[in-house]
Amino acid sequence: MDPISNDLTRLTQSGVEEAVRILVEAFEGDPLMDYLFPEHREQPDYLREFFRANLEYAATAGEVYAAPSGNGVSVWLLPGDDGRPVVSKQDDPRLRLKRLYDEEKHRRLSRFRLYFDELHRKLLPGSYFYLMFLGVKKAYQGKGIGSLLVRPLLERADEKKLPCLLDTMNARDLSFYRKHGFEVMLEHRVCGDGPQTWTMLRKPR
Repeated sequence: MDPISNDLTRLTQSGVEEAVRILVEAFEGDPLMDYLFPEHREQPDYLREFFRANLEYAATAGEVYAAPSGNGVSVWLLPGDDGRPVVSKQDDPRLRLKRLYDEEKHRRLSRFRLYFDELHRKLLPGSYFYLMFLGVKKAYQGKGIGSLLVRPLLERADEKKLPCLLDTMNARDLSFYRKHGFEVMLEHRVCGDGPQTWTMLRKPR
């Protein structure tokens, strides 16, 4: 783990397992997880493998941060930044999910990824910061950890004059993100039949 400030720690590949544990707890029962993995409450391995593969990808192609308490994680991608390390298609850790999930789960997951890839390209074709996941352990939610996790990256985006983008499936999260300058850009259902989703944009300040 590499310290980047007095508050947050940037996680490298060696810190992925810590982040997996946090996100599995934070996202248990989330509408997205209910959609992708309806059985995840009884079989949490589905969530663990999903988050592990995505965190391994983001730890190289993006940036992953942990709160000092170890009770929260933020996961960012930076589309359009040519200076970022590139994960080749054959080395993408998300490919192994095809071997781990049955055909129906993998088809649903592939459809989900394609849907958001196309949507984001259409809405914001240039460079931007994308908040992929923000998770805080349930016992620590509402204590300022989420704000601690997003604020430094939002400030960096402002310095670079870049917008920030996120997708949330929880209406209760809208006020939190609005507090940090995000506004709803689009309200939609994932793939037409998935959970209600709010795609939110924050313009640089």
